[in-house]
Amino acid sequence: MNTRSKIMFSALTLSLAVGVLIDITRSHAVGEPGAAPAPAPAPQVTTPAAVEDVRAAIELQNAANNPPTVAPVAEVEPPAQLPPAGQAPLVDDEQIRLGAASSNEDQVATNQSVSVDSDGPRNVMALEVDADGAEPRAPILASRRLSYQAVLTDNMGNALPGPTVNLTFNIYTAAAILVEGPINVLAVPINDGVVDTSFPVSASSFDGGDRLLGIAVNGGAELTPRVPLQTVPYALRVDRVASEELDDAITLGRGAAPLTPGTLSIQNGAMAQPSIQLLGNASQISTYGADGLEQIRLWGAAYGEILLRDSSITNDETVVLSATSNAGGQLTLRNSDASLTGILLEGDDAGTNDGGTLTINQADGTIGLLIDADATNANGGADVEVRAGDGSISVFLDGDSGGAGLINVRDSAGSNRISLDGDANSASGGAVATFLQADGSTGVTIDGDASNADTGGSISVHDAVSLTRVVIAGQSTGTGGEISVFDDDGTETIELLGAESTTEGGQIFVRNAAGTATIDLDGDSGDAAFVGLRNTAGSNRITLDGDSAGAGYIALYQNDGSTGVAIDGDGGTNIGGLVSVYDSVSAVRVQFDGESVGTGGEIRVFDDNGTETVEILGAETTDTGGQVLIRDAAGNAEITLDGEFGSVGDPGRITTPVLQITGGSDLSEDFDVTGDATPGMVVCIDKDNPGKLIASETAYDHKVAGIVSGAGGVRTGLLMGQKREPGQDHLLVNGRIAVALTGRVYCYVDATQAEVSPGDLLTTSDTPGHAMKVLDHARAQGAIIGKAMTSLPRGEKGLVLVLVNMQ
Repeated sequence: MNTRSKIMFSALTLSLAVGVLIDITRSHAVGEPGAAPAPAPAPQVTTPAAVEDVRAAIELQNAANNPPTVAPVAEVEPPAQLPPAGQAPLVDDEQIRLGAASSNEDQVATNQSVSVDSDGPRNVMALEVDADGAEPRAPILASRRLSYQAVLTDNMGNALPGPTVNLTFNIYTAAAILVEGPINVLAVPINDGVVDTSFPVSASSFDGGDRLLGIAVNGGAELTPRVPLQTVPYALRVDRVASEELDDAITLGRGAAPLTPGTLSIQNGAMAQPSIQLLGNASQISTYGADGLEQIRLWGAAYGEILLRDSSITNDETVVLSATSNAGGQLTLRNSDASLTGILLEGDDAGTNDGGTLTINQADGTIGLLIDADATNANGGADVEVRAGDGSISVFLDGDSGGAGLINVRDSAGSNRISLDGDANSASGGAVATFLQADGSTGVTIDGDASNADTGGSISVHDAVSLTRVVIAGQSTGTGGEISVFDDDGTETIELLGAESTTEGGQIFVRNAAGTATIDLDGDSGDAAFVGLRNTAGSNRITLDGDSAGAGYIALYQNDGSTGVAIDGDGGTNIGGLVSVYDSVSAVRVQFDGESVGTGGEIRVFDDNGTETVEILGAETTDTGGQVLIRDAAGNAEITLDGEFGSVGDPGRITTPVLQITGGSDLSEDFDVTGDATPGMVVCIDKDNPGKLIASETAYDHKVAGIVSGAGGVRTGLLMGQKREPGQDHLLVNGRIAVALTGRVYCYVDATQAEVSPGDLLTTSDTPGHAMKVLDHARAQGAIIGKAMTSLPRGEKGLVLVLVNMQ
């Protein structure tokens, strides 16, 4: 034996044996792929003439440059021989070891095995794992499981401890392409380093090409090199009955005296009865099933016939193909109990050389479908009858009704409900489909050529009394189609024209009860679309024009016909849309302009003299904010609301000669307040938080700043404050609480020390957030809040209306 290839793996030494058992469903010799069937007296497993032990070495070397060590391996027992042909088979799962021994001490034994059942040799195939570099032989059939045995040691030669190890297998092509895996076999028992297991493989992994097996232990790297898989040859021998050479022509029976009918029987070998029988006296060939009952009969003593029987106990005839003695051919298909005919196919139903028929029956034998190739037996065309459960005709197809085809669909009472006639007018006209109502009156008529003059088809929809209510015509004005809808008295109220005239587009008219068109939708009015909405007299009151000087245009008219509102998609030449609203004499009073100064929008309002008195600009100039101008009767701007006054980015401004505020009574400014900030509370400058206020707590406090606005139902009249912008907190001018600096507000007052009367000066008190009457005028200088405008009795606390006037 040549030296086995070495497989390197850290800290492990591995010896292995691999085998596989595969069932084969057909008997043939198994060896090299493509082997031809080999005749033999009986199936048997054979082995090569020479059987030898095979010992292979797999060395695993430590990755840290440790010298490789190999565990001693026991000698492999010589393989048992398979029994010669004709002897009893091996017992179930008895292993046959094939291979050759080697004296190389750093090698361990490999083996492969074939399993044979105790009840006789099965058709099996073995795969051999051989690491000697020999070219592997691919299996012929799909495998089931691959057996695997190995001795596992560490790099010191010690058996790998147990109780279990995990193994991973992969199957590759010769080009190292993975075809199956990873196949994980977990918790494999190990005893003194010995493992014995198997793993499943798929039939699709073995297609006749070379295969290599990769192995990994306990999740480690795969061992190298991979191991080739090889087939182990064996043969099957199948008994055959020797046959004598036959003549080219064989005659059974005697045609001369004494006359003897010929008979040929072919036995099935399992029972004392034939499986095929040829009877000369009955002109018959019969085949028989495993139960001994006839299954197929081909005979022809009088006329040809083929019988097919089912597998029931009564051996019923279910298919009969018969020549029927001069009456044409016939095929009969019976149902499952053979008592009723399911399908009957006749080549000449009357036996008078007329047309054929096909009859398909229902479960109870009633005719379900009847096809007659010549219903009148006089070349009158074919008929098809589709019948209901009671056998009555529900659908009737006539191939020649006045020379044209006809289909009638009937209701449960046998009355026609749908009729399709290939030429209803019998004048080579168009086809007509008629749909009838429950009382038999016409519901819908579809005519392929309504006038029989190639003028197109039409569809008519009728009401309950068969009056036409909708007509769809294939050709109307200008060869275009038309749809007409009628009201209950027959007046046409909707008309859809595919072409207004020969050279124009489509048009839709919607009419009132008197037939006057009140809506006109024109697809081609000067090559553009037009919609007109009319009054009862037929005069336009709203028009939509798809092309008015190149732009879309909508006009709404007043009662006298003058324009009330005009919407122009382009008020000039590419300057945006324009909406104009007119007065009773058609003078413009309001305009909405889509593009004015700086490409911004504009709204203009005019007085009765036509003077523009209100102008709203979307942009004062290019890239600037909006502006509202309110002018006097002479057109002079008196009030200006400018969204961006001055340069780009500057704040907005309102300019007006007089500003009257009616929403509140004080002038307030927004502050941030430390702690509570209840409306009516007196607040002072918070010395600990620059820019913030805090509720007053000390009498005659010179840091007093004002009163929180909003108490007593009196709202803030004018509120000042700088908008809080990101990054401006350092300015200390932000705030959310309105604090009254002047004007009238209600204020919390403490009258514990003195009654408060109108006109009294008020200052801070020791009560948080409360004012009090000034009793020490010298101390009050610089701490006066304002003057009381209402009174508060001594000893009470409450709200007092105060005229704020900080002093």
